[in-house]
Amino acid sequence: MAQQRRRPGDDRPVAQGADLTVLTAIRECKREAEAASRRRRDKNRLNLQAFLGEQDWTHKQKGQSKEFLPKSAMVVEQLAAFVKRALVDFGEWFDIKLPPGSPIPDEAAKRYLRCKLDHLSRVEEDRLDFATLTADAVKAGLLESVITLKVHGRDFTKRQFVAERGVEFVNVNFNGQTFREPQRTSRLTEREVTAWQLLIDLVPQNDFYPDPRGRGLYRIHHVERDLADVLAWAEAGIYDMAAVEQIEQDFADLEEEFERTRKINQDVATPPCFRKRVVIDEFWGTLLNSRGRVAQENILAAMANDRYLIRPPESNPNWHGQSAFVSAPLLRVPFSTHHKAVMDHVTALNLALNELFNLMLDGGLSRVWGIKQLKLGALEDPAQVSDGISQGMTLLLKDEFPAGAKALERVDAGEVPPEALQMFVTVDREIQSASFVNDIKLGMLPPRQVKATEVVEASQNASVFIDGVVRDLEDKLIEPTLWKAWVTLMQHADDLDADEVVQELGPITALKLARMSPAERFALLGYGCKVKVFGLSAVLARARDFAKMVGLMQMVVSNPLLLPAFLKRYSPDKTLATLMRKLNINPEDFELTEQERQAQTPDQRLQELMAFSQVVGGPGGQARRGTLRAEESGGASDVPAEINQTVNPLTGMTANQ
Repeated sequence: MAQQRRRPGDDRPVAQGADLTVLTAIRECKREAEAASRRRRDKNRLNLQAFLGEQDWTHKQKGQSKEFLPKSAMVVEQLAAFVKRALVDFGEWFDIKLPPGSPIPDEAAKRYLRCKLDHLSRVEEDRLDFATLTADAVKAGLLESVITLKVHGRDFTKRQFVAERGVEFVNVNFNGQTFREPQRTSRLTEREVTAWQLLIDLVPQNDFYPDPRGRGLYRIHHVERDLADVLAWAEAGIYDMAAVEQIEQDFADLEEEFERTRKINQDVATPPCFRKRVVIDEFWGTLLNSRGRVAQENILAAMANDRYLIRPPESNPNWHGQSAFVSAPLLRVPFSTHHKAVMDHVTALNLALNELFNLMLDGGLSRVWGIKQLKLGALEDPAQVSDGISQGMTLLLKDEFPAGAKALERVDAGEVPPEALQMFVTVDREIQSASFVNDIKLGMLPPRQVKATEVVEASQNASVFIDGVVRDLEDKLIEPTLWKAWVTLMQHADDLDADEVVQELGPITALKLARMSPAERFALLGYGCKVKVFGLSAVLARARDFAKMVGLMQMVVSNPLLLPAFLKRYSPDKTLATLMRKLNINPEDFELTEQERQAQTPDQRLQELMAFSQVVGGPGGQARRGTLRAEESGGASDVPAEINQTVNPLTGMTANQ
């Protein structure tokens, strides 16, 4: 045994003299976590199939409909698009505050971190920027209950191109004589630059094995890599090169076995493929011995192909002392590790809705085609109906067949019961309730029979759910991710791209950063920093504030007692500017230029406004001052639950009566 342990990649005890080995401990921890998440993984598979429009149709017979309604996909896409829009379309969405006494301004740190987040997709191909990554994370949270992000990084080599100018002499003929004259040249040269780059990965829940008891004893990341990538990381010092070479030798032995068995016309049990796959289980946490006591605390180890220890246990390489993972659910279940997904209930209802829709569709098709009976002996050639009877098909009958008799007769007519449509509408409403996404949130008009109070109540219920999800998403996922990203950047500041640092921070700030030691940078700029994310909640807050201000202005304008008091104390210009900012519109973009102010006085603009009001409120505009009726908006005039609105000709605002 002592001789075997000296081989690279072999197992070793968790501590000196312990009878429990590292690989055995990792396997047992993974088995425990996998057994605890088996039901959750089955639900994840069903949710993903519903999102992709897949359903088990083995119970269907030939000719029956197998349509899938994309209810689940629409809910997931809408919520993910909302998150991405909040991170992209509304300006600043987070703040970073460095510890007191920091030599770098907070604004410079925020600008550099945002640059790294936006440039995640440029590190290597097939990577996503942070906004798109967050949208995918929301999709994973809706389908798989828990979102897990991994914050890490490594060295990358990129090419830089430089145009080098020079001078060369060329021969020039003039009047039969040859002269040598200088000529400027430009040559494109290429060089390779190695720099450390930040990476943020979205980890599928099926590849993540946390401690099922909720005590954070360990976290295991299961991932598949190409052997070429593992060899490259071993050359970079991440994995044990000697242990990785043992894996490569095993692949070579398998290839020799495959060739030997092929020559004698036999099959090998596990033939190798051209692209050699390595399965790595990365262990973050604490190793216990067989007596349940701590053997090694806060370590990192890696197991390959369930038998090679390619990264022996070592202290956590992250200076912040935590793992590289950030996990958060969208719907929390108390005392649970895997929680629940929003789509757990939506998927079951979506499948039921598909069954109802297909039954109604089959009923409608049967209403057209029906079931027919055919006297086969009446046909001249029975083979012409071997593939069925198509629409408009002509049947050739025998001459002796009685005139007026029916060789083909319909004996059944399909019918869609009216209760089916009622159940369809009921299940569709239940899907909206289960997903907290109603017609109003989807951008559609509510049914005509819905009252205004019901519309407001449905919108408020969905808003409460969205507010809760947004707050958890910001506090439990995005903020810890950005904090780990920043402190990880400060840990590897010496290896960052110098040109990028100078471009984003400026030469003076970059020089201050370069003069500091790694320990000083981490202590003064890293660990004590605070990150506050407000992009998602700010979008919702602005929408609520705008609705409140619009309601206030409607009440002020319509009340003759409040309007003079408002004009005495408050500025209409500032009120309008605040309303525009709530809509994320810059008021300065609409201000008059100096030439426009000189061309027209305020009295002239007021006269134009009064003339415009008279045109709107003239004989043809009486209906506009009163109630907006259904026939004017394109609806029926006999709708009893119509939501009437009053339009003020001065403000153009509407108020529900």
